[in-house]
Amino acid sequence: MDITEIPCKNGKLYLAPVLDCYDGSIRGFKMDTNMKAELCVEAFKLACREGGGRDMILHSDRGAQVRQEVA
Repeated sequence: MDITEIPCKNGKLYLAPVLDCYDGSIRGFKMDTNMKAELCVEAFKLACREGGGRDMILHSDRGAQVRQEVA
């Protein structure tokens, strides 16, 4: 699970997909104009509904963000 920032003409769009590490399929996703915690929570809930949710292990980077300045 991760959040991807997509630059758009009118601002930014954030995508939170839940990927299956076994086959790379998308188990659930949510898109929004902000990257609040609910974005990931809703993506996870969808993945649980669509994929059964049992025996699932969720891995994420725990919200770490790094900003690099270009010199």
